[in-house]
Amino acid sequence: MSKIQFGFYYGAEAEQFSFYRVPRLLIKDNRFKGLSSDAKLLYGLMLDRMALSKKNNWFDEKNRAYIIYTIENMQEDLGCSKPTIIKVMRELDESGIGLIQKKRRGLGKPDIIYVKNFASLSEEEIGKEPEKAASSAEVKDFDFQKSRNFTTDEVRAVEVCIRSDRDYLLFHLMLDCGLRRGEVLGLEWGSIDFEGGLLYVERTKSAKPRLVPVPRWLLLRLAAYRESCDAARPFDMTENAVKQAFKKLKVRSGVVWVHPHLLRHTFGTSFIYYKMGDLYRLSLLMGHKDIVVTCNYLHLAMLYDLKKVDIYRLDDVFLQ
Repeated sequence: MSKIQFGFYYGAEAEQFSFYRVPRLLIKDNRFKGLSSDAKLLYGLMLDRMALSKKNNWFDEKNRAYIIYTIENMQEDLGCSKPTIIKVMRELDESGIGLIQKKRRGLGKPDIIYVKNFASLSEEEIGKEPEKAASSAEVKDFDFQKSRNFTTDEVRAVEVCIRSDRDYLLFHLMLDCGLRRGEVLGLEWGSIDFEGGLLYVERTKSAKPRLVPVPRWLLLRLAAYRESCDAARPFDMTENAVKQAFKKLKVRSGVVWVHPHLLRHTFGTSFIYYKMGDLYRLSLLMGHKDIVVTCNYLHLAMLYDLKKVDIYRLDDVFLQ
């Protein structure tokens, strides 16, 4: 079985599991089909132990939660022999799938065990086809600083630096409708239902069209822009032109992380942060074929909630 790099649980996230359970993804997702039933059950028991991490202050210098779970305790809980436990641990640790990471402490002390986040995917995996995700299974440690989202003040700081209606709409269709850069560029005037308040997104990464609601205020800006636009499409420009436009916004606004994909990330995180759930609907809105990808935004929203960080709020058309 190939190794997968999973993200760690951080801080108070360790308290989110308070009873024995085996995550459904470990049973249903093809990435975990090679794990034995004992390995899945032991991982579930380790998740339960994460509740002790905050109580005992079991966090390292990077605020990563860990547990202490001796071989003897595992034997008692699973009713297995020591060789069986060692075999099961090898399925879960770095020599197997990588759902846990052990660290020796020496001096007769038991190892500490980092229980990795089974639902955390890398930035590269977000938006990939599930077949590709399963084959490469690139999963990395979650980095809160690199996976930041826009605050309301940052959005306003960028807005005042935008010098054309086209760029304003480009910015907000990514931020307020969750569209990818290529999806915005693929829009035609016929893709916009001005009466129904919907976008028909046809040029998608999954090759499957989807419908996305449009906030009323953004729809009015699109309608006004159509009156003055002579082009056959709203955004008759190349991807390189988009990159150049965002580079200029970065310099003018001083918001150095202005990037098209971070606007989409903010959409996903804000939807979960303010709506508190409904991953299935978010998956449909963002065009994910695998809901495991959508779980990344749940992870981000949890971190923002724990850290009480401001995040740009979506229009009520998404939050009702």
